Amino acid sequence: MQKVVHAYSLILAVVAIIIASFGACSETTEVPPPVLAPVDSSNVVSFEAHGGNEDLDNKFVSFNDFNTTVTQAGYIDSLGVTEISVLGQWQDEVAYMELIFPGNELATFFLEEPQPPNFEPTSGEYFYLRVQGTTDLHLKYMNVFVTEYGEIGERIKGTFNGMMYEYSTGEEQTVSVQNGTFNLLRTF
Repeated sequence: MQKVVHAYSLILAVVAIIIASFGACSETTEVPPPVLAPVDSSNVVSFEAHGGNEDLDNKFVSFNDFNTTVTQAGYIDSLGVTEISVLGQWQDEVAYMELIFPGNELATFFLEEPQPPNFEPTSGEYFYLRVQGTTDLHLKYMNVFVTEYGEIGERIKGTFNGMMYEYSTGEEQTVSVQNGTFNLLRTF
């Protein structure tokens, strides 16, 4: 009988040590902060802005910390267009660009505001910018030059310049967008 009690005591002691060690581990283990979305530092979107509100006027805008969940670039075969959506940051604020153009090859495009303006993509050509601290920048006209168009996993590169409308003051202002560049991973 004494052997049975000793065996139970030994088992009880082992279980107590295991439970205590789990409790000790949970107190010293730090939980890492959640990662909302991975970022990519190889992508590039930048431009000079002249005009509009003071947060944007005469500024060099360069996106960083690209969110790889939203930042996508590639060809949509069923529509015959390339779509580029870019979400990053500029001055620790949200920055977003969307560009849609026909085809999937080196080309030059002149994109202009549809008449009447509807602020939404309605054809195979669209350009939109949003830089936090300002309002949306809507297309007046934009010259887009696609200088490289790689396969999936390679790069889509180009330049852009033109004029955008900005409404943050309650009145229409024009913003000149110059020396714009994009260099993005083709994801689809």
